[in-house]
Amino acid sequence: MHPEDSVRAAAVLNWLGIVYTRQARYNEAEQSLSEALRLLRRAPESNRADLAECLNAMAELRIARHDPQSAEPLLQQVFQIYEEQLGPDHPTTTISLSNLGSFYLRQGRVERAEPLLKKALRIQEQTFGPQHPQLAGTLKDLGFLYGLEEKFGMAEALLKRALDIEERTLGADHPYVAVTLNQLSLIYVNQGKYTLAESLLERTVTLESRNPALVREAALSLKWLALVYSREGRFAKAELSYQQAIELWEKTVTSNDPSLLPLLREYLALVRRNRSPEVRELENRIKAMNTTKGLLH
Repeated sequence: MHPEDSVRAAAVLNWLGIVYTRQARYNEAEQSLSEALRLLRRAPESNRADLAECLNAMAELRIARHDPQSAEPLLQQVFQIYEEQLGPDHPTTTISLSNLGSFYLRQGRVERAEPLLKKALRIQEQTFGPQHPQLAGTLKDLGFLYGLEEKFGMAEALLKRALDIEERTLGADHPYVAVTLNQLSLIYVNQGKYTLAESLLERTVTLESRNPALVREAALSLKWLALVYSREGRFAKAELSYQQAIELWEKTVTSNDPSLLPLLREYLALVRRNRSPEVRELENRIKAMNTTKGLLH
């Protein structure tokens, strides 16, 4: 096969691999991407950027298959190729650097993630300016990281910047905005700033409830909203939020799915205060689910 034909065939296979990964057809994705990588590794040096793109797709597949150990060297290769081919300040290079930092963050490897995210943000700010849309993802990841480290002031400042960029460039109702609102609200919860957290969580729930793909996210936001109401002593609103969260969660699972247990336990802890009949019903349901869970293992 002529080298140019190989590169074109690899591009099609890479695209198919990405589609299969999104459809959770992982074996087919693996086959397509493996063949694409085989073709690209035999291609001329000038096609290294295409190789990096395919390696990144393979890394995303391995992450989707819960195999971060094999994804890590692939993401490292992607960054190395882009840095060599395009230079350290190229937009694609900084995206791959930020992606690598984000990968480490999702693995809980904060000490590896922080310097990469800080470097990516510094380059992006120098290259594009402080308000460019490309900064939003890096700002959110670094803000999330600082939240984990309990550096709440730094986290709040970064997440506010990300929120401002997303609202300005994507619109106030975009799903990415809901994610950022949720992250910022949890920073306020951890600082005991419940009034600020409440307004953000209410807005988050409104945005997520409009999107059928974000049902679980809406349920989790309602759970946090219930916690805020409870901390404020507004127990009736807290109970209602828990009920709505359980109702939404049940739309995505069977009625006795064990993933419901944490939510039911939190609701039980709240209603145990003064609602004895509902307490008994919840306790019986949790007991039955625990029994079912035990039988599944």
